[in-house]
Amino acid sequence: MEMASHRDEDTKEHAKNVGVFRLACRRAMRDVVRMLDNSIDSGVAIFGVVMKILGPCLVGLAHALIGFCAYTYFWHAMPFIEMPGGLPVVYAVSSSGVFL
Repeated sequence: MEMASHRDEDTKEHAKNVGVFRLACRRAMRDVVRMLDNSIDSGVAIFGVVMKILGPCLVGLAHALIGFCAYTYFWHAMPFIEMPGGLPVVYAVSSSGVFL
């Protein structure tokens, strides 16, 4: 009888420890999830600011590259183009290319 009561006490103590451990794990997971949520929110805010700065810079770079290609074509390539119809046809083809 005495051994059975000792087992019951051990079982109750073990169940109590498991409950405390489970509660501690839940609280730890809650804290980790909150920290990750705050980190993700901060990352999204920083990413938004970086994109707002980087976007116009990339647009300016794209315009510069397009201008460089147009300059190269009109200054270096167009004088060497020979088409039937002469210079007006070359100008018409170049104008339609710029339009497109």
